[in-house]
Amino acid sequence: MPFYWGDIFKAPDVIALPKEIRDTFFICLGRMWESSPRGYLMINKRKPTEYELSSMLLMGSDIQMVNQHLNHLVVKSGVFSVDDDGIVYSRRMIKDEELRQIKAENGKKGGNPKLLGYPKVNQRVILKHETETVNETVNKDVVKDVKIKYAENVFLTEKEYNQILNKHFKGSKEWMDRAIEKLDAYKLSGDNTYKSDAGAIRSWVVKEMKKEALEENKNKPENKHAGILEWLAESEIKDAK
Repeated sequence: MPFYWGDIFKAPDVIALPKEIRDTFFICLGRMWESSPRGYLMINKRKPTEYELSSMLLMGSDIQMVNQHLNHLVVKSGVFSVDDDGIVYSRRMIKDEELRQIKAENGKKGGNPKLLGYPKVNQRVILKHETETVNETVNKDVVKDVKIKYAENVFLTEKEYNQILNKHFKGSKEWMDRAIEKLDAYKLSGDNTYKSDAGAIRSWVVKEMKKEALEENKNKPENKHAGILEWLAESEIKDAK
């Protein structure tokens, strides 16, 4: 894999990465180089599972660390991107690979830039990923599969967070935060793990929050959150019927 240290030293977003995340960045580059198609973090031409990712990135079975590092590399620093299928990729590596293929085709025609398929010297080549820049803001709809750390032991995608917020808590971020804190405290209290934190919130945390809301609505009707409390309480009463 060709490596240009000058480019790395001139990239402040890479240099600014915390050491452990920078290590993950370089491991990702190696995996992307070996991947088919080149430039994508894939395994056998498909999106890897979380467990496969943790193995590929030499993190054992620490899925939370994998999500934390990839979230930093994609969302916070923007050195990588994510496509519509949730696959992490390197814009620079894909651009270089596309350019290499163009040059290879040109070589088959004798290397003459006047032949079709390759531009003249200094003529700009527009590649399919060149509309993106290293420092652009990542499209939030695209990073739907990247989990964000909302508490010490609670990880949700932005899509999961918004769905729960609007469906179960009527847009109340305070009650959503309380739900996250409740799940986090439960997971910290013992060896309690879930395949999906979003699933845990939907299944039992929301139910517990509704019960709390029912009690608070009875005891503190003047509470400033009476609107959300009443809504949650009514929801709990309907669930009980």
